[in-house]
Amino acid sequence: MGPLVWLLLGTCCYTVAAMLAARRGLLPDWVEVSGPITTVHTRRGRRLLDRLARHDRLFRAFGTLAVAVAFVLMALLAVVVLVVARAALAGEASSAAAQPRNVVVVPGVNDFLPLSAAPELLVGLLLALVVHEGAHGVLCRVGGIEVESVGAFLLGPLPTGAFVDPDDETAEAASPGVLNRMFAAGILTNLVVTVLAFGLLFGPVGGAISPAPGAAIGGVADGSPAAAAGIEAGDRITAVAGTSVEDADALDAALAGTACDATVELDGERETTLRRAVTVVGGDGALSPGTTVAAVDGEPVCTLAGFASAIGDSEQVTVTTGDGETRSLAVGARVTPTDGGPLADAGAPTDPVTLVRFDGERVQSTEDLLDALSAATTGQQASVVAYAGDGDGARRHEYTVTLGGEHADGGDGGLLGVVPRAGTSGLALVDAGIRTYPADRMLGLFTGEGVSDALPIGGVAGLLLVVILLPLAATVGFAPYNFAGFEGQVAGFYTVPGVPAPLDGGVFLLANVLFWTGWVNLQLALFNAIPAFPLDGGKILHTSVGALSDRVGAPEPTATAATAVATLAMLGALTAMLVGPAL
Repeated sequence: MGPLVWLLLGTCCYTVAAMLAARRGLLPDWVEVSGPITTVHTRRGRRLLDRLARHDRLFRAFGTLAVAVAFVLMALLAVVVLVVARAALAGEASSAAAQPRNVVVVPGVNDFLPLSAAPELLVGLLLALVVHEGAHGVLCRVGGIEVESVGAFLLGPLPTGAFVDPDDETAEAASPGVLNRMFAAGILTNLVVTVLAFGLLFGPVGGAISPAPGAAIGGVADGSPAAAAGIEAGDRITAVAGTSVEDADALDAALAGTACDATVELDGERETTLRRAVTVVGGDGALSPGTTVAAVDGEPVCTLAGFASAIGDSEQVTVTTGDGETRSLAVGARVTPTDGGPLADAGAPTDPVTLVRFDGERVQSTEDLLDALSAATTGQQASVVAYAGDGDGARRHEYTVTLGGEHADGGDGGLLGVVPRAGTSGLALVDAGIRTYPADRMLGLFTGEGVSDALPIGGVAGLLLVVILLPLAATVGFAPYNFAGFEGQVAGFYTVPGVPAPLDGGVFLLANVLFWTGWVNLQLALFNAIPAFPLDGGKILHTSVGALSDRVGAPEPTATAATAVATLAMLGALTAMLVGPAL
């Protein structure tokens, strides 16, 4: 069973136990149970609120600034929610990020929040809830609104919110300005905590962390030489054949200068022998996954560079597998011409073909073809050579194609009208099967650097967007891996210079707490600023429209109607964001 099922089962068991305890009178008066929701009340926090409220001038100014910030965020978020909803309905949004389980901020349930991040995320969530509701409480007292109690509520065993319970009579008597300052204070307070947390993270804490020496391994392909050598995700290759390796580029250079078999050092502690071989690890071409290529037209090969060199200008070659079998293979880009596309209109079948030449240039892979097309132009006439069929029965065909130019994704270059398959002849080939982890780049994003390289926008807006999207960076496409902090195997890719190794964990823990504290506070501030009831943004909208209606003599239900329309619009847009990618 998955984490979501366990969470639902745990919530059900908790609910049954809590309701039975409440029915039998086993719970104190300050604990209330209503289905899966448990509410805990206390009056102890009121004295602290009263002491803080003595600085009334400071908090009134803070509240006034908070209202201005809230109005700006309300307008921006309304536009953003509607635009993203439209993109989701048009199929332009990421379906993985929109899965219902990924809306729940629960590590292990949400695909982008690892279970190992749960303690730090919980600290950030509790702090965000406390400061948000605490700000409401202080501004209540500054505005003369009595506070009946403060507390928290839980959904099952999970803390999901905090609250300040104002006195209804004094709240109804308060002016719209007092109410708006009270509603907006929570939003701005969360933003202040966000700035403080990320200020520390982007400054002294993040600055103390550096990538550890070696090429970090993010993963290895199943059935690859690296997997056979015992190399695993989380390892660092620190030397090859006795030559030190500092990063991924150094690893590539070191492997290029060695023979097929090379001794590699892992984590500076152990050694293993990497026996490189051109290996099929995926695809649906003429060779099945797990097959190794030992020779091309009789020339022994063990690396992808040697494989490409042995093919040279030949369109069709004879490969010898590691088992000694020989196969005829047309080497090129495996594509399927689309009906009505330029290549199909030139006479090509709409069945898969292997394209080996484009405009006279040799094409060995889909990557070669895409590079050639990006340099071509709309309306250009190009010669295309392709093989239909596989093995000895493959037939060579030549076409003269007039390239189109209307790309569905808005891309540049000539349009051939094909659906390409990745790799060489539809095969995913590796000679080592190592996927390196860009430790330096991910650290830069985590500490606020490298934003302009990851996104087309920079400045504060780009920084905030990177922070929000970092846990799902690979899904949205601005980094090769999601990054949820220095957790699990990722922590092994970094070090804290000048700090003894056993103490590295403390710095990583502090960095993780700061990141998740800033992340959750930012999310809570933005979510509450959406102009929809019962969020703070919706309450500010209701109060403000009500005050404006009183001034112009509009009917009394105007504020309620305006808030209802805004709420329905935002609810519909948020629903579209979730279900749109599945339509």
